[in-house]
Amino acid sequence: ISITNDDGTPPTVRFAQATGSIVEGNTGTQTYTVAVDFVGTLPAGGFTVPVSVEASSTANSSDYTLSASSLSFSGAATQQILTVTVNGDALPESNETLRLRLGAPSNGTVLVGTPATHVLTILNDDEAPNGGLCSTLYFSEYVESGPGAGNVKVLEIYNPTPAAVDLDGFRVELYEPGATAARFKQKLSGVLAAGAVYVVANSGVTDAGVKAKAQLESDVNFFSGGHVLALFDGTDTLDIIGRVGKTPPGGTTPAWTLPDGGSTRDNTLVRRPAVGRGSTRWLSADGAASWQAVGVGTYGGLGSYSSTACRTGTATRPAARPLGTLELFPNPAAETVQVRLPGAAGSTAAPATLELLDNLGRVVRTRVVVLSNGAATLDLRGLPAGLYAVRVHTAAGPHTGRVVLL
Repeated sequence: ISITNDDGTPPTVRFAQATGSIVEGNTGTQTYTVAVDFVGTLPAGGFTVPVSVEASSTANSSDYTLSASSLSFSGAATQQILTVTVNGDALPESNETLRLRLGAPSNGTVLVGTPATHVLTILNDDEAPNGGLCSTLYFSEYVESGPGAGNVKVLEIYNPTPAAVDLDGFRVELYEPGATAARFKQKLSGVLAAGAVYVVANSGVTDAGVKAKAQLESDVNFFSGGHVLALFDGTDTLDIIGRVGKTPPGGTTPAWTLPDGGSTRDNTLVRRPAVGRGSTRWLSADGAASWQAVGVGTYGGLGSYSSTACRTGTATRPAARPLGTLELFPNPAAETVQVRLPGAAGSTAAPATLELLDNLGRVVRTRVVVLSNGAATLDLRGLPAGLYAVRVHTAAGPHTGRVVLL
């Protein structure tokens, strides 16, 4: 039996929309607003409605600030605005969700309508657009000298691409166990030839052979087994040893372990030759499983690396550093996005490969085109909303950009 209401619309409060998203940003804060609407006749004296964050949210309190824990409706007010301040960072992480819920209004005659919840997706913009093999730099060797082996701590960075790479904009960061802010940051410089490696040693390295092979000595290499090391290109995270914000097991001597039984404590690790790229996920095939332990105080292979996944030639082509940020419009986009190479790079027609990568670095769409005046269109239909990386490969090197899909 349906009892049909004939007394007009019951007073109802609800979110204006069920979902929304905002790009996190790398520094400072971003502001997101969502409206809460009231429909019907406002009860005498008005009312308040509490707003809470559900436990199922994946964002934590360090990622955002909620402007209020309740909203008040009185007088002629039929809408209130709830503000969420999102804190930017440069940490590699997945998209996070913040699930807001309206509670029981203070006046019992007011109902909570639909939608009673609002899901805000905080779009991470720090993931590496490294979906293809051999497309950008990654760590190829890690050294921490053991007891009695002197003071030797080394990172080796490999260029798997078929062109030289200008290192301007690349950097290495060192994180304490459990920390989300870097303790040291070291910018790289120079040009790294195709198939070559860049060796960073610790300040005051004691092994003469290692010292001779190092292009740089830096405090960023003051690490031990429990620290986390990350390689960045601008805001793109290319490779990580360990897990940012986590502390590995081991008590007073923590270390990141490998599936083969080795660890980052007092050891030399070499990247397996069939890997072909870095990883932002330590617990993955491209992460811990991509390394092999070769023993304490082993430095013989330092200064060279051979990859079976990547065929690199002589560095005769121009630097593979992006010539500029891609022009992407409209952005945000709904169905298609036009991709245009910047400046002189887009002045002539040229063959190119367009790749669209999701926030986990996976290639979700590829198109081979001939650029017309440096431009082409990429179809986004059928893909879920979110932040995507766009990469264009040309003879002059790669260009990258990001687009938000609504």
